[in-house]
Amino acid sequence: MIGLTREADGALRIVWLLGKTGDVTDAGSIAESVAVSPKFTLKILRQLLQGGVVRAVRGKRGGYALALPPSDITVRRIVEMIDGPIAIN
Repeated sequence: MIGLTREADGALRIVWLLGKTGDVTDAGSIAESVAVSPKFTLKILRQLLQGGVVRAVRGKRGGYALALPPSDITVRRIVEMIDGPIAIN
């Protein structure tokens, strides 16, 4: 059985939440909704930003939103963005 790292699991839950809401969501609300600590949520969001899957919105009503349509985001893309290439031995 192959398992996901905690970070990849968190990233998948964050992307799922942002796709479901379809709106800008602040990091605190994201952390609470996906049951991940705020600090760990910010770490994951930075990686998703660097990977181009999430975009940051500044300002009073700022937060995070998907940078791509949900149909363009795959589980494999998220897992490889967080954990690196998938290799089968």
